[in-house]
Amino acid sequence: MDSGLRQRSNSGPQGEPAAVRARVLQLGRPVFSFQGQAPVTVEAALRAAGIDPGNLDIRVNGKAASPSDLLADGDLVTAIPLIRGGGSRRRAAARATTAGRPCSAPASRTQLLGELVRPESG
Repeated sequence: MDSGLRQRSNSGPQGEPAAVRARVLQLGRPVFSFQGQAPVTVEAALRAAGIDPGNLDIRVNGKAASPSDLLADGDLVTAIPLIRGGGSRRRAAARATTAGRPCSAPASRTQLLGELVRPESG
């Protein structure tokens, strides 16, 4: 996946490695604050947060990313587990709830990202 993130410059003044601070978000987990020295890959930040980068939809600042992409200071990494499954839509709709209330439709990726990236979530 060519997301354009790989070309980022991660050097500080006089060419020394820059500090990289990023936040890592995954549904159902607290926000993880990552700190490291450049170059830092998305995979390194995910693993530091205890997240296996396999079977995830990975976003950096809302754009599709791959585990080998480089991070810049201040990036927001969002890891969304890929959901697969079967069963009838009626059974799935009957089981789906949000805060104890039935859902009228499955959540979209955009809705999930909106839940992860609310100002009160840090």
